[in-house]
This record gives sequence, structure tokens and C-alpha cells, in this order.
Amino acid sequence: MPAPQQIFEPALFSLPENRFLLDWAGKPPIVALHKAPPQGVNPNAVRPILTAIYDLHELQTHQGVAWAGAEVVKDSIVRYLSWMERTMEIHRRGGPRHASMFGWDERGRTFKFAAGSDSGIVGSEIIADGSHVPFRVNLLQPHGDSGPSVAEVAPWLKQVDFEAKAKMESASLLAEAEVARAKGVAQANQIIGESLKNNDAYLRYLWITEVAGKDVDKTVVYIPTEANLPLLEAGRTTRIK
Repeated sequence: MPAPQQIFEPALFSLPENRFLLDWAGKPPIVALHKAPPQGVNPNAVRPILTAIYDLHELQTHQGVAWAGAEVVKDSIVRYLSWMERTMEIHRRGGPRHASMFGWDERGRTFKFAAGSDSGIVGSEIIADGSHVPFRVNLLQPHGDSGPSVAEVAPWLKQVDFEAKAKMESASLLAEAEVARAKGVAQANQIIGESLKNNDAYLRYLWITEVAGKDVDKTVVYIPTEANLPLLEAGRTTRIK
């Protein structure tokens, strides 16, 4: 006899398939699939898990083999279906499509890859205290234990993660601003440089208006040069008023 399927993960099934499993978990698969299943239910998808649950139920009944139990599987399905309805409401109100795949920082902003958040599939629900409760059921373990969650093993990681993510996001935004400013300065310098090339008339105009203008109170110092070397000589300074 082949080993029964060990793990049940409701997110691997469609919503109609989860409802179908809720009705038929623990019952003979041949009976469940005797007639054409409802729309949205793939018989090839649900048959292995129905068979595993039924086989384990029979082993427990006749040989006393302990396992998670059909009720634990059904509880997982009920919680999953309820959570999917809640996530739809969260999304309708402007939140992320799958809230359990995100974390929230102290400003209420969402970010991915938070400690304990889901990745790839919707594998947990978020309860009132903000922790994640997995839907995953290990069929071969009594009560469906799937191991401790990250929050149970290291509850401090949640706050550390929020602070780290906030700092990383802030640093990233500052870096982006600095890059944008540097690009702007570089582009402005390039434009100015190009505009001054071979434009002696404009340079003389700037000298007249900005340096030697009649309303400009500045001192102009003339330094004679020879072979591009200054010749320092007293009495060569002119005050322009």
C-alpha cells in the first residue's frame, strides 16, 4: 500500500474544490466522485487528498493509527474560505490583494517579505494580534501540528523587521533623491557647458551685466599675463563705480 499524502494545503486548491473537500473529507472517494463534481472542481486534483484522508481514517478505525483527523482538515478549510472573504474585503477597501503576503510598518505602509508573512501562496491568516496562523495540516501528526510559527519561536522578530524595513525604505528613498539631484546637476552643467561653447558674445554680455554693470558694487582686478603666467604688478587695480 503506498504511503498516504502527508500534507494538506488549502491554497493549492480552488475555492470550489475546497468547498467540495469540506463536504466529502473522510468519506469514500469513490462515492464522492461517483457523479460529475460541481463546476470548478477538478477530480484529478481532489482525488489524492480525498484518498489520503479516507485511508488514514480507515487505519485509525481498524488499527488505531493516530493522525490529524478529518475535522482538523475541515477546520483548515473553513478558516481558509473565511480568510479569502476577508482578504477580498481588505482589497476592496484599498489594501493589498493578499494581505498575508505583506507586513505593515509603523506608518501603516505595506511591504513584502516581512518576517512570518506568506510567500508564493496564501498559507496563513492574520488574527487580531497581528500574528499569522497557518492553514497547513500535517496529516500524519495528531491534531494536525505543522510546527511552531516564526512568531512563536521568535516574537521579537516582528518588531525588528518593521524597524529594519522602515530604515531600509527611508535610506532607499534618500538614496534615490540624491541620485536624482546629482543627475539634475550633471544635466544642468552639461546644458550650461554646451551653451557657452563658441559663444564669446554671450560671455561678454554676462561679464557686462553680472560683473561690470553700473549697479554692481564689485572690484575688478586685472592681472596681466605673459605665456599664461600672471605678472604681479602694483597699481594695476581699478575700481569701477
